[in-house]
Amino acid sequence: SQTVKFLSFTANSRAPFSNIHGKLYRNENTSRGRSLLFLCAALSVAGIMGDQIPVYIPENGFIGLNIPLTNSRKGTCSTRTTHPYFLDSFRKILESVGIKNPIINFYAHSTKRELVDSVKDTSSFKLGYSETISCSHPSLPRWNKSGDREYPKNCGYCYPCLIRKSSLIDVRNDIDPYSHESVSMDFLNRFSESDMINDLMAIISSVYRYKIVDDNEIRRLIRCTGQMSNDEVEKFLRVYKVSMEDLIELFSTDERLLEYIGIQ
Repeated sequence: SQTVKFLSFTANSRAPFSNIHGKLYRNENTSRGRSLLFLCAALSVAGIMGDQIPVYIPENGFIGLNIPLTNSRKGTCSTRTTHPYFLDSFRKILESVGIKNPIINFYAHSTKRELVDSVKDTSSFKLGYSETISCSHPSLPRWNKSGDREYPKNCGYCYPCLIRKSSLIDVRNDIDPYSHESVSMDFLNRFSESDMINDLMAIISSVYRYKIVDDNEIRRLIRCTGQMSNDEVEKFLRVYKVSMEDLIELFSTDERLLEYIGIQ
């Protein structure tokens, strides 16, 4: 049973309003500011409760670091809102305006599979994990053509879904509902002319890169995501390598896929 207070809110993109010019129609229609909005909302609630009430961000280190899977995904296409450099810079801004609430990401140096493994034997995880959504586009009317509208489903083929699948390798009797099973050559062949394979192909490219470079090149890729100490680089080096090995283990369910990647 729940013993703590829970506050939820919904925010949609709206065009700003000017007292002089009325409604402004060039509104922000992306979700790139979403994480900053979440942080500010959490800080607002925490500040009301007390200056020392912490804001927790339960984000695994692999996604928080978010090394671009391919060169085409560099820049604004890869969010950095849970990256340690962003969070450290944000903390300095908060300190300058007198906001003292700490922001803590206690999973910053853990992989998603490690997070799952730490709780997979608990009753709450067993009962609830299949009802959670990691997907970047779970809307049934847009993405699921099966007609099942009882609840949103993870699509199974976007980047967050593929990371989710690699994190659940150690979970037996996986009952995660997906619109599509995507980790196979059959999926690649079936949707070869569709955008549905874009994220899987990008991850495949990233895995191939990982297998042909040394640790120094990975360190360089890590440093390119944002300024951090040598100690942090080494911690994220471990997170990155373990996460990539988890993806390779996920892909190993289809030997044809491993051969396609070129890592057999």
